[in-house]
Amino acid sequence: MDFKKQSRRDRFIQLNINGLNVPERKTQLVQLLQRKQYDAVFLQESKLGSRNKDPIINGYTLIRLNRPNALNHRSGGGLAIYIKNGISHSEVPLKTIAPLEAQAVSFTDKSKVFSIVNIYRPEVKGKPQRFSEYQYVYDQLPGTDNIVLGDFNAKHVLWGSPTTDTNSRQIAEFIEANDLVSINDGSITYVGAIAPLGSHLDLTLVSSRLAKDCTWEATSLRVFQQITDNLTKTNQTNDYHSTTNQQEIP
Repeated sequence: MDFKKQSRRDRFIQLNINGLNVPERKTQLVQLLQRKQYDAVFLQESKLGSRNKDPIINGYTLIRLNRPNALNHRSGGGLAIYIKNGISHSEVPLKTIAPLEAQAVSFTDKSKVFSIVNIYRPEVKGKPQRFSEYQYVYDQLPGTDNIVLGDFNAKHVLWGSPTTDTNSRQIAEFIEANDLVSINDGSITYVGAIAPLGSHLDLTLVSSRLAKDCTWEATSLRVFQQITDNLTKTNQTNDYHSTTNQQEIP
């Protein structure tokens, strides 16, 4: 997601990394940041627990949120945000309704505050998604111009899926209630064992005032092909979700 603050553009990428503690994945992420110079990275399924040290990336500040009671990578879930050093920001404390996982950071542009929320909503048997999960988080944000992005695990024709499931209808209601816009262009955002032909599980939702200045691109198959090849050779999971989003704020 590219943001223009005053005279410069800031670029952001979101990615379900499926294990930030996996050395090959962190290495590839570092290489990506060196090539593309993203200003911030929003990661889902970091799979970090209290026993895992911070995965340091030079030049970036890490904000991590482990899944509650997570001890190590086997616990799953978790979120992480890397923000380039020198970019002014503040973490927004959030309360959530389980099993939704969310963290947020706020930025100031010309005296206006806007926030970016990083979301991971795992599929949990017996716990369908609810409108209230998302609304509860959104109501805690300090400003009105906001971005909500991440892995929602929901399919809807609104963001390019050929089918619409029950969970996604709750998200569609949330989008409408808060005057948000999905800036996905219909591209596949997930390819893996359960969806070898691809699926549409990752979203970028933007306040309608900002939507006209947004551009969005899915990049996972190109950016992380090397990791996928490496992990396939060692019989490890190679599921990735990734989107590159660009936005310009006037």
